[in-house]
Amino acid sequence: MCEYLGSILSAAIILAVPAVASLSPAATAEINVAVHVSGIEKQSGAVYAGLYDASGWKGGHFIMAVHVPVTSGDITLDLTAPAPGRYAIRLFHDLNGNGKLDKNFFGIPQEPYAFSNNASGSMGPPDFDAAAFDVTAEGAKQEIHMQ
Repeated sequence: MCEYLGSILSAAIILAVPAVASLSPAATAEINVAVHVSGIEKQSGAVYAGLYDASGWKGGHFIMAVHVPVTSGDITLDLTAPAPGRYAIRLFHDLNGNGKLDKNFFGIPQEPYAFSNNASGSMGPPDFDAAAFDVTAEGAKQEIHMQ
């Protein structure tokens, strides 16, 4: 679980900013997904978050990603969905500012992480259905507690 989660989040989210910046104006009319993250123990580093659809969940191909500096125990970040549908979120707290989820020798995360719906997995990320939520044309909200 941990190695899979770390490598997908680390590589995918770091590459997100150039990908989002290159979208045409017509492609940027997206739907807001407001995410409130609580349970952040250390007020340093940044939270990295990625939005996924079912086809990208296992392969780590996010739709879009952001990172937000941590200044308190609770933060709010905004993701954007391209259309109404079912989506899921993966996030982690990068404590040391290296842009990736640090893991130990066995692949166990050494930095906090979480999923939408506060879903948890066994030996890997949770199934998409456990973390998935509906986004309507009006948007969506998620409350995620950092593990």
